[in-house]
Amino acid sequence: MPDSGGTPLPSVDLGNAAQFKAMMQQTAEMALQGQDARFLQVELLLQDMKKQIGQISPSHEPKEPETPPPLKWAGMMASAVMTAGAGAVLFWLVSSVNEMQQTLVRIDERQKAQVETLDSRFSDHERRIVRLERASTEKEIGER
Repeated sequence: MPDSGGTPLPSVDLGNAAQFKAMMQQTAEMALQGQDARFLQVELLLQDMKKQIGQISPSHEPKEPETPPPLKWAGMMASAVMTAGAGAVLFWLVSSVNEMQQTLVRIDERQKAQVETLDSRFSDHERRIVRLERASTEKEIGER
């Protein structure tokens, strides 16, 4: 809706526009009458109008600068790479621990087998030594 100067006004609620127009007319009438007693009322009306205009029109507060899309994409890619890397490290740790456990089981089995072999060899050697000692003592007794 253009005003009397031909410039378009922002789209507003018709009720707010009518109220705004009435307040402007009251302000103009008071200003034209030049009454000093109503000057305070004009200031109050102007403050009220500023509040209503602030509610009607969008605020012109400086907005926080938005992060550019390429930077957002780079951040998402970096996050994805870091997540994949953390997953890969976790997988590597789990598989390494599993392989170490299997290796330790094999080492344990080999050690058991070696101990059993050594035990049998030691018992065989001990048996032979005992037989040799007996034979030696019987030979010494027979020579006397």
